[in-house]
Amino acid sequence: MASYLKRYLDNPGKSIDLVETVVQKLSDKIDLSGYEANALKLVEITKVIEKLNEKEIDIPDELRRLKSSLSLEIYDQEKSIKKLEGMELRLTEVLEGLRTRLTKNGHSVKNRRLKKRYVHETSPKLLQKEMRKALRELGGSGRKKDVIEIVRRNLDGKFKKNDQLKKNGVALWIFNISKERGFMMSFALIRLN
Repeated sequence: MASYLKRYLDNPGKSIDLVETVVQKLSDKIDLSGYEANALKLVEITKVIEKLNEKEIDIPDELRRLKSSLSLEIYDQEKSIKKLEGMELRLTEVLEGLRTRLTKNGHSVKNRRLKKRYVHETSPKLLQKEMRKALRELGGSGRKKDVIEIVRRNLDGKFKKNDQLKKNGVALWIFNISKERGFMMSFALIRLN
C-alpha cells in the first residue's frame, strides 16, 4: 500500500479534512462576477440590435461579432460553473458518506490534532477558581486590588512561563484575571458592586 494513503487509513478524519479542503477550493473558484458582467453586456447589445432592426438600419459587423463572442464566452462560463458546482455537490455527498461510515464504524469524525491552548499561561478556569476562592476569603465582595493580591499569594510558585510577561504595562495573569472577571459578570457568576 502506498505510504501516502496509510496516513488517511490510520486517521480517517484526515480524509474528511482533505475533501473539505477540495470542496472549499472549488467553491472559491466559482466566480460569477465576470459571468454577470458579460450577461449584462449581451442583454444590452441584443436590445441595441433589436432597435436597429425595428428602424431597418443595417447592423454593423463589429456589433454582430461582439454579440457572438459574448454568447460563446457566456456559454463557456456557464459550462465551467455547472461543472464546478457539480463537482462540489458530488464531493459534498462523498464527505457526508464518509462521515456517516466513520460514525457507524466507531471512528471519531473529527480526529484533528488540537493545540493545547494554555500550555504557557495559567488557564482561565484556574483563574476563575482562584478568584472565587479570594472572594470567599474576603467575605463575598472586595476590591479588585485585594482579589488580585490574594490570587497572587495563592498561585505563588504555580505561575506559568508567560504569566509574568507584560501586556500594556500589566502582567499577563492580571490582565487575564480582569478578562475572566468580565466573563464571570456576564454569566452572572459574580456581581459588580
